[in-house]
This record gives sequence, C-alpha cells and structure tokens, in this order.
Amino acid sequence: MDVRRATAGDAPMVVNVAREAWHEAYEGILPAEVIDRTLDEWYDEETIRAEIDGEDPFYVGADASEIVAFAHGGVDGEGRAILHRIYARRVFWYSGIGSWLLAAVAANLWDAGHEELRAVVLADNRVGRKFYEARGFEEVERRSARFGETTAEEFVLAAPLESLFDRERGYVDRVRPEHEGSKRKSYP
Repeated sequence: MDVRRATAGDAPMVVNVAREAWHEAYEGILPAEVIDRTLDEWYDEETIRAEIDGEDPFYVGADASEIVAFAHGGVDGEGRAILHRIYARRVFWYSGIGSWLLAAVAANLWDAGHEELRAVVLADNRVGRKFYEARGFEEVERRSARFGETTAEEFVLAAPLESLFDRERGYVDRVRPEHEGSKRKSYP
C-alpha cells in the first residue's frame, strides 16, 4: 500500500471512498438521508478536485491502483492546523493506512510552522474516537454540529504535530511527503 499526494484525477475515487466510509462510520448515528445530503454537499467531484488542487495537504492511500483512503488537512479560520477529513474503506480500517495518511498531513503542517493538529469527531463515532485517542489526541472542546435538521454532539481534539509522524514507526519514511519550500526540515 502506498501513500502519495492526491491528484485531480483521484477525485472520483476519493468521492467513492467518502460515500462508503461515511455510511459505515455514521450509520446509526445520523439518519441515512442526512448522510447522503451531507455527502452530496461536501463531496461532489468538482469540490474535491478543487481541494486537491489547492494549497492544503491532501493525500491518498492506494492499494495497487485503487484509492482506498484519503486525508486532507489545512488551517482553520483562526490559523490553527486542522485535519479536515480522514476516511478509509472499512476493510482498511485497521490496516495502518490511517496512521500513514495522518503522518503525511502532520509532517506537511509541521513543516509549514504549526505545532498542534486539531480534529473533529462525532461523539458517537467510537471507531473514529479510538483512532484519535490511540494517537494521543485529547479533547479540547465539545460542541453541537448541525446536519440539516439533525444535531449531533462532536468533540474537538488536539495533539502535538511532532508526535504524529515518527521515524521509529516508519510512517515518515513510508510516506515520503514533499518538502519543497517548507519552513522546517524535521527529517530529510
């Protein structure tokens, strides 16, 4: 399995992974029609293509030529590094691909000068919460999120960026993110 920067041509496969992963992760937490409506709003191919072509780090995990996971980070409106999204096909949930993708985004944002990464997870998403907790994220805020007429509690989590990419675990060496123009050179 490989992790690489996403290209515009990956957008249709990213959308497919998002659709599958959202239904797996949020079924029983959000109504199916809310999931579908949110996917239609947030994951149309044109939007994903524009985000891939943007400045923010967007990585995909591929098994052979098939995209099986993706992660997208950036900076929120307050200038803080945030993991916008990270999803994988269910059969890849415990494969390590999520850690590799997280490491790629984290290394990129560290190189851009950030110290901490935030992520948001629905309170009832036990799989997602365990993923973040296992990587040292801690709750810094609770809030309500609206999905149309549906409200769900979500947690804002944070972790030191430097702790999320570790040469000892092989994540950085396996990912090989691009570093041209980075402010920090934490590794070759």
